[in-house]
Amino acid sequence: MDFIRKRQIQVELDKISEQEWEEICNRCKSFLKKKLFNKTSFGAHSEKELGVPAIDYYFEEAVSKIFAFEWEWQFEKYTIVQQVMRIAGSLISKKVDKYRRKAENGLVETEYNDDMAYDLFDEVYDAGIDELLDCIERIVKEGDEFLQMHWESIKEGLKSSQIAEIIEKPVNYVYRQNEKLIYHAKTKCLTNHDI
Repeated sequence: MDFIRKRQIQVELDKISEQEWEEICNRCKSFLKKKLFNKTSFGAHSEKELGVPAIDYYFEEAVSKIFAFEWEWQFEKYTIVQQVMRIAGSLISKKVDKYRRKAENGLVETEYNDDMAYDLFDEVYDAGIDELLDCIERIVKEGDEFLQMHWESIKEGLKSSQIAEIIEKPVNYVYRQNEKLIYHAKTKCLTNHDI
């Protein structure tokens, strides 16, 4: 980005009042709350991983990228809110990719807690949920008795400790079954059926 373009962006940024920045902050954080819903208690977007709450992290990083001219604000094409959301979306995707690579290399220690929600539907839109559930049902039917009981317990909304009690296995076994189910759902259902 050349000096003239940086100067044009700076002029546009200077036009934004303090009150407008508050509105921008509120709108962007609202977007991030929806985008990161139920995805910040563990993993790539956890406070442990980022050092601060995810919504603050992604908003502040996106805005700082504009002010540091690391990301060009195309003000002719996008409002500041749209540009911040685009940058935040990109940062989120990059963080997930980086976290996956760390996990694949065994550099991530999985944390468990009883209230942990395993969201099998993160990558699926409403139209594909029925197809995904049908696929999971097929996987479960091919699995052993414990997997079938485990899936039924999940559908009933039971916590991991309750499932462990029912199948008379340690809670760590249940966590591994959760991970196995998520893995199969994502690899066999999402990739093969393009939901």
